[in-house]
Amino acid sequence: MATTTTRTPEASHGFTPGAHIADPAPLGLAAFALTTFFLSFVNAGLVPATVEITQYVYFGDTQGQAHLGGNAFGIGGRVGAMYRPATLPALSVGVMWRSQVNEDFKGKADFDIADPFRAQLPPDGDITTSVAIPQSVAVGVAFRPTPALEVEANAIYVNWAKFKEIRIHLPNMTDSVSPQNYEDTVTVRVGAEYKLPNHKSSLRLGYIYDPTPIPATTLTAQLPDANRHCLTAGASYSLGSYDVHAGVLYVLPAMRTTSDTPYMPIHKGSFDIQAFVASLTLEGHFGR
Repeated sequence: MATTTTRTPEASHGFTPGAHIADPAPLGLAAFALTTFFLSFVNAGLVPATVEITQYVYFGDTQGQAHLGGNAFGIGGRVGAMYRPATLPALSVGVMWRSQVNEDFKGKADFDIADPFRAQLPPDGDITTSVAIPQSVAVGVAFRPTPALEVEANAIYVNWAKFKEIRIHLPNMTDSVSPQNYEDTVTVRVGAEYKLPNHKSSLRLGYIYDPTPIPATTLTAQLPDANRHCLTAGASYSLGSYDVHAGVLYVLPAMRTTSDTPYMPIHKGSFDIQAFVASLTLEGHFGR
């Protein structure tokens, strides 16, 4: 079982189906004189990360456990802009680049198993590893055919091919190496938002195609990923100084099977994937 948590408290908006595109930039720079500069930004991001990995270890019928945990802190940045043509103000087009973030983890390892097998595992102690969160490029377009309706689409390229392996430096001066060999991906998102000003509310619908970067040769039960088709829906209601936002995301059922190549991965299998996520948010506005 492996769990990874990453937080990115960056002062900018992201691409969200059914919400306004806030990170785009211009296509057709030659037409700059005919466009209205709407938004551009350059900002830095602070990226703390925590990883905790717990895995069972077997020597015959004897079961043990390995627990590895660590923390890291990286710095990255984003550059983007968005334009609205003066001749077509209902259209917004843009692009955003997010830099690679290097995370150097430091933590502890704890190995537990009954004698006489304990001596065959590394000693407990300090461990280190490095992980690169890949760079990405996002391109988006939004169109408002009426003041109440906005339709948008965007594509996000992620340079996952940089992620070749996880190499953990263990306390006994040896390395534990886990090949990953990820592949680059392009995620596609489309969505629409319809505003109901007389009812102080808005409705949103969206679709996401999110391909997995994990090849079948390194697919494991720790992260049984597959190409995901997601449906989203949401609504907002204004209460004056407060807004209530509700949303749901449904990942359609999918199945993924590991490669037939010997030892790639070592443990073979098939995985069924499905998810449902719901959220409810209360947002406050002060000084209105």
